[in-house]
Amino acid sequence: MKSGTLLFTVMDDRVAVRAVLECGYDILADIDDCKRRVPPLPTDHHLVLVETEKLFNLFAISVDPDADEAKKGREEKFFAQMCGLTKGKNLVAKALPLFQPAHQALLVATIAKHLGFLCSRDLFSKLEWQEAEPFWKAIRETINSIQDLSHLVWILWSFLEGHQQDTEGVVVAISNEEGGSIMYSILSRSFALRNSPETDPGDKDEVNKVFKRLFDIAVAQLANIFGIAENLSHTWEIIAMLDALAEGQDQNRLRSKVQSLLKTGGAPPPVRGR
Repeated sequence: MKSGTLLFTVMDDRVAVRAVLECGYDILADIDDCKRRVPPLPTDHHLVLVETEKLFNLFAISVDPDADEAKKGREEKFFAQMCGLTKGKNLVAKALPLFQPAHQALLVATIAKHLGFLCSRDLFSKLEWQEAEPFWKAIRETINSIQDLSHLVWILWSFLEGHQQDTEGVVVAISNEEGGSIMYSILSRSFALRNSPETDPGDKDEVNKVFKRLFDIAVAQLANIFGIAENLSHTWEIIAMLDALAEGQDQNRLRSKVQSLLKTGGAPPPVRGR
């Protein structure tokens, strides 16, 4: 799916998304009321758990691995449409910290699957970008708090799945200021957990496998990534993480590509001191 094609196509979609958002904010208000109550009622803790589950279910992302693929696709598109609205972004930013780690990873994976769309500058106004910072911040904080490498593998596979026929979307996601910060968080957290002695060897193999797929695309598109990079310091930081995660000939291939771009002017030199 090309970046920018994930738009509202019928009025029913807009109405449904906005209705869900209103319900979501009502649930958040109920949760806040319970947490602020002094002294708390004996039932408040249970109510918070119930309301938090209702809030997650409201996002309509299936947690069943055997769920019908077409149904899952519709659910994910609906959630991406929600994240395309400022009110939706704000709701997700407030809700993410409330969920258990597996549910957080599921929502971030769904966002990653549509990252090219969410990072398309031409789809959102300057004001919408400014108001979206809490959304991106919440995603970064969620990624940086992940303790299970398999969750990062899940997120990376989702990113690749969502852009498997959309190389442009990969370039946009990495080059964009916010998208680049998300990709850097994913890569740096993957590096930290992959090198942890407590991480399961099977998860290390899986992250190496999915990283190899991302690495090959990034190296092939490096000139295009530099060509539209919004923050060159962030781009160089991502390249540093690609280099750190790469092994053997892949690392040599990346360095050779970078040197070639530097010599031809296809990439500006990194800022000293970074």
